[in-house]
Amino acid sequence: MSIGSLDKFARLAGAHTGPPQWLYNDHWPGRARRALQIASSLISWLTARGDILVLKGKRLPAASGNVEACRQVSLSALAQGAVILRRASLDHLANELRIDSEKLSRIYLADADVLVILATRGGSPVVIHIADDQARGERYQHGCEWARQVFSSTGNEHLIPHIIDYRKHPAGWILTQERLSGRVISAGSLSADALIAHVSAAIDVLPLPVSNRPECGNARMESKSHELTSLLENELLRPGVLESVSRISAWLNSMQRETAMAHGDYWFSNVLFSDDALTSKPRVTGIVDWERASPDAPVGEDALFFTVFAFAHWRGCSPMTVFCMIWDGVQEPTLERLLELVRTRFKLSLNDLGHLSIYLWLNHLLRHAGSASGWTEKRTQEWLRQPSQCARNWIESTPLNDH
Repeated sequence: MSIGSLDKFARLAGAHTGPPQWLYNDHWPGRARRALQIASSLISWLTARGDILVLKGKRLPAASGNVEACRQVSLSALAQGAVILRRASLDHLANELRIDSEKLSRIYLADADVLVILATRGGSPVVIHIADDQARGERYQHGCEWARQVFSSTGNEHLIPHIIDYRKHPAGWILTQERLSGRVISAGSLSADALIAHVSAAIDVLPLPVSNRPECGNARMESKSHELTSLLENELLRPGVLESVSRISAWLNSMQRETAMAHGDYWFSNVLFSDDALTSKPRVTGIVDWERASPDAPVGEDALFFTVFAFAHWRGCSPMTVFCMIWDGVQEPTLERLLELVRTRFKLSLNDLGHLSIYLWLNHLLRHAGSASGWTEKRTQEWLRQPSQCARNWIESTPLNDH
């Protein structure tokens, strides 16, 4: 569990103090720590004077996830690790967030110290994000604005949530947005045919480039190239990415082609499907979390990102392994069908697909470069050494351009 998000919730609900920080972290605790968490909640319950607020949910003491907030506690809930917040109430929470207290439905204690609350305001469903970083919410706003403009060209702007307000609060920066209908689907729960149908639906709603803007696109590509070269400043990553950064920088800088807006984190967890998606043709009803959006990106970036991460989750392997499968030409029939969807929709060549895969891999490393010194041997092999060798082999056997 993210102690930061739990602490935000406690303050918003009016609790004078939150749960002991040393009892909660982002890792599954051992039996001793779990017992201490339960004991702490039991003591809080027995010694409470006045209002209490109970948080309960599956694996609550150990992991982020969906949580229910209620006013009463049971012994069974305590035994499962419910968290007791003294001098806290749903009414106080509703007042601070300007939501309907009787309609508070769900809370999500997210990673990276972000608290997400699903509720209603004036009877209308809303999603509220609370974070410490002001720039994070601003990026989210800008991403939604860009997306609505681009998606309007295809009549799909209804897939992008409206931002209702964004304001400063002692608990953090609060962004309130429209809650779209639909639900998140787990790729791992789908059959091969259903996986392909869902990926196809998610790719089909992505707008195609409507005009060639070489002067704007090339400037943006040069900026992206500069961002990737920062990987070379990391001594742990430099040996493994040197050839790939050089090649992708040349590929980006030589692009005389259309660019497209990219979501930046486009996969199943950020795409909502209609409630009948498992029994009929899947239909996308919403796309959320636009914080990493970019107005100019390589064409097909979101589509390939969605395909690789969806297939990896479905197959039970790392997305980095899927990139290696693309570079090595060792593809399973299901992956081949998925990649053909991407190539057909965005008119990508095999050369484009290989370069775009390296680009996505490097961006993944860039996002996590700050924690590279703490990677386990397994993660280092999975994220760096294996894809580095596969990408190097592909680069040596493949020209920069198709012609």
